[in-house]
Amino acid sequence: MPAPRRFDRAALTLGLGVPVLYFLTQGVIGVLTPGYSFRQQAASDLGVGDSARALVFNLGAVSTGVLAAVAAYGFAAAPRWSPVPAVRARLTALAVASTGAAAIAAGVFPLPDPRHGGGPIGAGMFVIPLLMATLLWRVASPWARAYLVLNLALFAGCAAMLSGSTPVDQVANGGLLQRLLAVTVFGAIGIGCAIVTATRPDSVRSDSVQVGD
Repeated sequence: MPAPRRFDRAALTLGLGVPVLYFLTQGVIGVLTPGYSFRQQAASDLGVGDSARALVFNLGAVSTGVLAAVAAYGFAAAPRWSPVPAVRARLTALAVASTGAAAIAAGVFPLPDPRHGGGPIGAGMFVIPLLMATLLWRVASPWARAYLVLNLALFAGCAAMLSGSTPVDQVANGGLLQRLLAVTVFGAIGIGCAIVTATRPDSVRSDSVQVGD
């Protein structure tokens, strides 16, 4: 295996840790924070203040962003050895890098700093479920395809509920809805890394392999 391929796969392997670190950090810190409600409060509330718990949470957010940036490189480089479409792989890489930048900004600038989350720089996260589905569809197993479809449906449902277009109480369920939405984004990054890492140049018929879109 050529050295670049080993490095590319290592980047995607590290990307598997994006959803793990994201949810593990807030899960542990949330449990240790008196009065915190996973159902009502957003994850970012855990990073407010000068406590040691807030510092650990913010460091976790920054680390999550760094792992996402590494994963973005893996997606961009994947077409060199994987049958994923090159253009879609690079678009996905940009969206993953955008998500990583947003996570880093969230940790570096805790609430109520207006720079929290990076603003427009993090917009790429909102297209990750769709980009992952289009990128991986040809190389995914039937079970993985089912996940991609369900993930898109969950993303659309969460977006509708958070927009206020459904009768769901956003105040009472804001934290839960935010976490469900995060599952569709950060979870898709991890699953995408796993699927691309498992592909081989001959994993699809040669007449269906394309260099680009």
